[in-house]
Amino acid sequence: MFGSRDIRFDPKDVREFVETQKQLSQETLQIKPIKRKAKCKTLDIDFQKRKINLELNRVV
Repeated sequence: MFGSRDIRFDPKDVREFVETQKQLSQETLQIKPIKRKAKCKTLDIDFQKRKINLELNRVV
């Protein structure tokens, strides 16, 4: 028992609530692919690391 009062729900209402929550979560869910490191095969430069280093070493 969670408290001094008992709260009762109609099973039909509970199922309807769950279904609407599922639909809302499906609409708001956005699947974004994971970006992989891009390496130049000829020069063997990791462009993401280079970009991070340029941002970190930037003179302000």
